[in-house]
Amino acid sequence: IKLSIEVLSHSLEKNLTAEDKDILAKVIDEIKRIESLIKGLLNFAKPPQPQFVNTDVNAVLDSVSSLVLQNQPCTPEAAPSIDLVKDLDDHLPEIMADPMQLRQVFMNLILNAVDAMKGGGNLRIKTRFDPATLSVRVELSDTGRGIDAEVMEKLFQPFFTTKAKGTGLGLAISKRLVEDHGGKISIEQNSAGGATFI
Repeated sequence: IKLSIEVLSHSLEKNLTAEDKDILAKVIDEIKRIESLIKGLLNFAKPPQPQFVNTDVNAVLDSVSSLVLQNQPCTPEAAPSIDLVKDLDDHLPEIMADPMQLRQVFMNLILNAVDAMKGGGNLRIKTRFDPATLSVRVELSDTGRGIDAEVMEKLFQPFFTTKAKGTGLGLAISKRLVEDHGGKISIEQNSAGGATFI
């Protein structure tokens, strides 16, 4: 459907009014949203099996945070900026993980944090190795609006969202991916405002 409309839009471009072009652009945008929703549903219903390899969690976090923050709008209206504070454990051992799935989890959490800080703020990324449990702990904290207690209980439920255009699958998929790695994910309110995903 999308391809047909794009072809139609290009072939009739000279004959279309500005209003018609606007309608076709909106249709294409909605089809892209449906594509995204279907992809999310498929990932939730049948997530791909993790491909475990030695993975540097710090490197994955560096890559994802740089990508997300470099692609924030740089217009005068979007002047408030997000300051990134990294507190990464230099002695963090590599773990057996699927780096692409970890990337997906971190991307989702960082995008949510950025979205919670519309007026700018601080994003803190912290990693630690716990020798007692032989585990790696990752904390992503924001100084955003925080999360209501009633919302916090539903955050990881499929299809629950507080966003106008959200699918409610991002955190549910992230939780499943983390659990497929033998880990767990949780959230806490920050006393000074904002939230921390662990």
